[in-house]
Amino acid sequence: ALDADGPHRDAAAEWRKALELEPRNIEVEMGLAWSLYEIRDFDSILPILTGVLEEHPESTEGNFLYGASLLNLEQPDAAIPYLKAALERDPQMQAAHTALGQALLREGKPDQAIPHLKTAIASDEDGNAHFQLFRAYKLSGNNQLANQALAEYQKFRASVEQTKAVEEGSQITAPGK
Repeated sequence: ALDADGPHRDAAAEWRKALELEPRNIEVEMGLAWSLYEIRDFDSILPILTGVLEEHPESTEGNFLYGASLLNLEQPDAAIPYLKAALERDPQMQAAHTALGQALLREGKPDQAIPHLKTAIASDEDGNAHFQLFRAYKLSGNNQLANQALAEYQKFRASVEQTKAVEEGSQITAPGK
């Protein structure tokens, strides 16, 4: 319930208590890992997921979280095999496409990153995947597609800003109300 409501630090504390009661319960370990991921405590996630992946190497979420944590710890080369493993098990996992595209881009492999980033823009919420796709095209030397991607990124960002302004404007009420 705490994870759903947003106080992930409190949720992590509750998951830790649950883990004391039932050690090696994969559902509890994964709940803790997700809470830690949400609060960006990537160093704490790795030991938990090491255990999970030793027992359940096929875990899509375990592979994704491990790879995404490594990526966030600036270890894109180490992240790539885990992100690929997550996508082998769930080829539709948008977050894994995003992370793998970013990892490949950071490793200087823009041509390999492009298909993943193209898939990732379908679930892009902040424009990051759009911008990364622009970078990948630019680095691969495809200026025409880079220009198209940049235009799409700018259009996307303008739409996000407009939606944000409308949402903020809808919260304004008349004085005295």
